[in-house]
Amino acid sequence: MPSYVARDAADHGPGDATGLGGARAGDQNEADSEDFQCLCHDAHACPFVPAAFVGRWPPEINRGLSPDFRHGPRYGSENLSLGETVLKLANVAGAIAAGLWLTASCAALAADMSPSVMAAIADPARPAAETALDAGRKPAELISFMGLKPGMSIVDIFPGPYWDRMFSTVVGPKGSVIAFQSVEMAKAENDALPPDGSAPMAGHPNLTALSGPINGFAVSKPVDVVWMRQNYHDLYDPFMGPADVPAFNKAVFKALKPGGAYVVIDHSAPDGSGLAATNTTHRIDAAVVKKDMAAAGFVFAGESDALRNPADARDKLVFDKAIRGHTDQFVYLFRKP
Repeated sequence: MPSYVARDAADHGPGDATGLGGARAGDQNEADSEDFQCLCHDAHACPFVPAAFVGRWPPEINRGLSPDFRHGPRYGSENLSLGETVLKLANVAGAIAAGLWLTASCAALAADMSPSVMAAIADPARPAAETALDAGRKPAELISFMGLKPGMSIVDIFPGPYWDRMFSTVVGPKGSVIAFQSVEMAKAENDALPPDGSAPMAGHPNLTALSGPINGFAVSKPVDVVWMRQNYHDLYDPFMGPADVPAFNKAVFKALKPGGAYVVIDHSAPDGSGLAATNTTHRIDAAVVKKDMAAAGFVFAGESDALRNPADARDKLVFDKAIRGHTDQFVYLFRKP
């Protein structure tokens, strides 16, 4: 049985062992790197820049500068034609512009990040297996987007150590993180549940475990944020009961402080498809989520495009090798008035 700490190594990955139409929706292993990373080449030298921007030149630059130009003879020794020389100079100009744009983008992102978010991402205690996932998961963008700050309280529904470790660091000793796992999900994953109130992660005493039936979700006192990533669609699937989704969302509403945020991230299904894909390709029509939240009393407060991928046709199983780790995902933030 995977422990809480091991669960996120494959992003909740029991795979086909669940027998849930190929794999559970949260099982997407997003270890695939992004297309580019930052000019710094050193994550430790630039801790405020997310891992997505650390280590490699952008492909625009690499494609613009051919190998012989980057590493070969100096100007004039290749007997280039005037046209070839002009083309290479144009490529250099494009590369410089791309580099300046990327540097400015990194600086802008850093300006939007709080010191607590920077510290959480740059924490040297984070395992390499987790930091390797940063490029695809965009922790800097998403934690900043939801406005998590020191002293806040957050519930991670269907939790895992990748996010909870950073949440714990961001909210600090005066804040709290509740890792809620439903007994239905634990059974599907053959997962051992830590005792309620226990601290499942060494070095993070402000992180505590909570479990119970999904239809019985409740917390002892209101929290600032409830977070659910890649699993909202599971609420509609047979292995979850299925859940009483309207009642569950109302329970989340009750669990939040006035003004509190409910963050929902999931794999996008084709527009207008409703619930048709939840137990097949493990996706959900984003419009269903918005409708569900409005019915529970939430107000739509914004979205992030950090995980959008226009190249995803949204019709493949999220575990298909052609798209795994790069699915188009919506990131919605709803507020309790």
